[in-house]
Amino acid sequence: MAIIDGKGRVFGKINVIDLMVILFIILVIAVGAKFVLVKPDHPAWITVEVMAKNQFYTTIETIETGSLILDSSGNKIGEVLAIYASPRGMKWDITLYLNLSIEKRSNKLYFANNELNINGNIDITLGHTNIQDANIISINKSLSGETKAIVEVIFKDTKPWVAEKITKGDTETNSQGRIIAKIISKESIPASMIVTSDAGEIYIREHPELKDVTAVFEIIAKKMGTSLSLHNEGIKIGKNFNFYADEYDISGTIINIS
Repeated sequence: MAIIDGKGRVFGKINVIDLMVILFIILVIAVGAKFVLVKPDHPAWITVEVMAKNQFYTTIETIETGSLILDSSGNKIGEVLAIYASPRGMKWDITLYLNLSIEKRSNKLYFANNELNINGNIDITLGHTNIQDANIISINKSLSGETKAIVEVIFKDTKPWVAEKITKGDTETNSQGRIIAKIISKESIPASMIVTSDAGEIYIREHPELKDVTAVFEIIAKKMGTSLSLHNEGIKIGKNFNFYADEYDISGTIINIS
């Protein structure tokens, strides 16, 4: 038997045109079912740590925790989880921890249609503030947490009554009464001063009153990615360290971290 007979029917039963219409209807139903039954992938949210170097202080002033990154339609595609700044001459290096809406394509991550890679760059718009070529330091690492750290701090040219007041065992507590910093050792030596002789010769001598105090602290630091902080201030060698005891406040410079 011929597949199509003289009257244009398939196997002598179905008209060819009718068959084409039936197949078209089946195709439309199948495509429609795909869109109805198969849910599209939703963007995932991940944590990205970036550093923007040589920024003006005005940039820092416009960014805060909770600042949003919006797309051209005003939809939220990112948020600032934390910000830390370190001075670099007359400018600042800014570390940002961002919660970003990303898409996965062939095992690669994309934000705003730009691929994300460690050591790659990313452009960030926060309101009227534009940060270009921020370096990506980490992707989707554990963001928050706490850790103990040992911090060695020097308090230079300290007044004698303050130097005497600083004592091993002194603590600082937060608003909930929890100890977040404790002095575990202390050493005090006379501060240095420069004197000039009548002959114009310069000497370094011990100061008759002021002291250089070196104290080692055990702190409960907040861990944000690869950074540590206390009082929302980054813990890094060379940075200021503030200690708020019950009877005194003092500020020094971090010289070692372990």
